[in-house]
Amino acid sequence: MKIVFFSGDDDALPILESLITGLEVLALVTNPPKPKGRGLKIRPSLLGEFAQKKGINLFYPKDPNEKEFVASLERLEADCGVLVAFRSILGPNLLNLFPRGFLNLHPSLLPKYRGPAPIQRAILNGEKRTGVTIFFMNERVDSGPIIQQREVMIGENETYGELKRRLFSLGAEMLKESLSLIERNEVKPIPQNDALASYAPKIKKEECRISWKEEKEFIHNQIRAFSPEPGAYTFFRGKRVIILRSEIPREEVGEEGEGIIVSFNGNLFVSTRNGTIKIKELKVEGKGVISGQDFINGYKPKAKERFG
Repeated sequence: MKIVFFSGDDDALPILESLITGLEVLALVTNPPKPKGRGLKIRPSLLGEFAQKKGINLFYPKDPNEKEFVASLERLEADCGVLVAFRSILGPNLLNLFPRGFLNLHPSLLPKYRGPAPIQRAILNGEKRTGVTIFFMNERVDSGPIIQQREVMIGENETYGELKRRLFSLGAEMLKESLSLIERNEVKPIPQNDALASYAPKIKKEECRISWKEEKEFIHNQIRAFSPEPGAYTFFRGKRVIILRSEIPREEVGEEGEGIIVSFNGNLFVSTRNGTIKIKELKVEGKGVISGQDFINGYKPKAKERFG
């Protein structure tokens, strides 16, 4: 089975690594290189570097729907296209290019959470379960017939980054199984029920600021959903503080009032509308990641001092 792999997300590298075992990956279609590191030198992404090392054709189209680019892919004579976290909207010429179909790995239980931020929205909404869907793409966003779908439970303290890695690992297995079904002509795609569909829009910057007037469950989900990126944040002594890891304590600690910093047994707690939340990891502007205990010991917050 000959495939072309589309992705603009370096977290999809393990998926590409999996696909080259037993399959012929003819090309990687990804985002153009960006300036990185000291001196801001133009360097390829992790995906691009891997493709170069493996001798995989590498494409950086500004517009993947442009006729000349589509023609260049057509000359490769691939059987299938595979897409994982590729932000461009693909037109019919590209979607219909591959004779065995164009597959998408989507990290949700479609038709729930169609769109660009399914993992973060599921965590933000307090979902207990999510999953991975492999489906044939069509011209409507995340709406094509389903080839395979598997469900996973979401850990109560699991972050976006952790869950994404777990879903992509599962998705890598599912993609290989789906491509094998297609190769054996045994695939039986199931249409999605649009009546059950929901949408997962892109995360907005203003959603990342923590309001300690919210309930502790919402704030905990907000921290998990935006960790490690873009980062749920607050302010302390005029500096931005990104909260990376939290948990809801089994017993209440602290006092009334939103955003009040509480030290208890050397641990960092913050008051919310309906109780306290324990802060386990955070990053003060200009500093590295530290534990809640290190924050208490290093900054020695005063009585009644607040995050805001």
